[in-house]
Amino acid sequence: MADTTPHQPSSTRSILTWRQRAGLAALGCAVALVVVEGGLRLGGWLLLERQHGLNPAGRSDPGTVSILCLGESTTALGGRDAYPRQLERLLERARPGTDFAVVNEGIAATTTTRILARLPELLERHRPDVVVAMMGVNDHRFFAERDADGEEPWWQRLARSLRVGKLIRFCTEQLARHLGVRTPAPPPPGTDGRGAGLGGLFVAAAERAAREGITPRTALTELLNQMEGELAAAPDDHRTRGELAMAWATAGRLDRARALIEQAPEGARVGVAARAWVAERLLDQAGRNERRDARDAARAQLEAARALVPEAQAELLRQRITTALQGLAAAPATLDLTRPSSAGQFPPVTGENYRQMAELLAARGVPLVAVQYPLWPVEPLAAMLEGQAGIVLVENRANFIGQLAGADYAELFDDRFAGDFGHMTPRGAGVLAAGVAETLLARVLPPRPTASPGSIAQHAAQSDSRRHQAAAHGGLSAAAGGP
Repeated sequence: MADTTPHQPSSTRSILTWRQRAGLAALGCAVALVVVEGGLRLGGWLLLERQHGLNPAGRSDPGTVSILCLGESTTALGGRDAYPRQLERLLERARPGTDFAVVNEGIAATTTTRILARLPELLERHRPDVVVAMMGVNDHRFFAERDADGEEPWWQRLARSLRVGKLIRFCTEQLARHLGVRTPAPPPPGTDGRGAGLGGLFVAAAERAAREGITPRTALTELLNQMEGELAAAPDDHRTRGELAMAWATAGRLDRARALIEQAPEGARVGVAARAWVAERLLDQAGRNERRDARDAARAQLEAARALVPEAQAELLRQRITTALQGLAAAPATLDLTRPSSAGQFPPVTGENYRQMAELLAARGVPLVAVQYPLWPVEPLAAMLEGQAGIVLVENRANFIGQLAGADYAELFDDRFAGDFGHMTPRGAGVLAAGVAETLLARVLPPRPTASPGSIAQHAAQSDSRRHQAAAHGGLSAAAGGP
């Protein structure tokens, strides 16, 4: 019997099969993305739970003084040696018989807007007597990508919220380390965003090394030399020129990177992202030379970095370079703390969020202690908060410079992510904790061994009044200094 089943043309069957395969592939990628994203978020939650596990369980009695510490990674990281944990130990030694509960609610890579949004819930949960905040350093980076209306596009909010993107950047850094090079920090905001092909260059170099039996560094050098030869035939290809400059800088060949930028034809001006990438690497190398006391080499590298970066398009990076140059003008032990400095400047959103935080806390009778970052002058923070009652400032420049007079930078900081300071070692966190403890004991906490929340707020208000009187007679330094 003949088969009367209609047959579809083979082309139609092929198209349907291709579509089905494409759909399955897309579904598989989506499922994988959801699984990886879920795993990363679970890991982040576990890390936060570990931090919360180190926090005190709560008030053991009505006389316990509860202190809530807010901030970014400089507050959150460090485990038992994070500055909030050391602050609690210092306060308990200074006030025997008084129970202190210092809660670390810092979150890495956050902003003042996100900290402010969490504050009401944290106040209800911990009922603190004092809030200590060291925040604002991330506001430059995160808020620079918002549009003219101040609202971030939905697709940027979605991309920023995904942990997978951070994982990809981490893997790129690990691959770079495998190749024997060091990946610098991402270029600052406001740049043209080129250079995304660096990870691809590292992968290509690793594949060539495995295929040809050579070292990864040799493979990378050969690949970049090949690309530079191709660029000679098309010198106006500014994108390739920028990626090459970034790759050479990442590989440690800053001379090649600078030459590519400085020798670019008039019509092939290298983008701001590549210039900032190379400048960041120069800034990092200058810091290492400064720690080795090679100050002349460090100064030359900083001058070269400043020449690479257009002032109007990378203002924050230029401020960091200028601050580093000012730091080289004198030995660390004899730095003039009263001279003007571009470090410590914050965008308007930081001041607005600080003010909203102070008003919210004042309504609850809770003092706010605003801590300036290590080595940054307190004057910009004081000026930003001028006229705002209920805020006590903590200065952290003189104490850290005093420590650096007899210690290597690496003994206090693990990196230079903010230009002239970075994430703190246990010793560095101890220096900061000591400064905060001294201010709390002298200007916020009453001298009595045990005190009610009302007396703490009253004592802080009296101290704040004295601060404004000192400011009227002695300026910001007197207002932000000691007791």
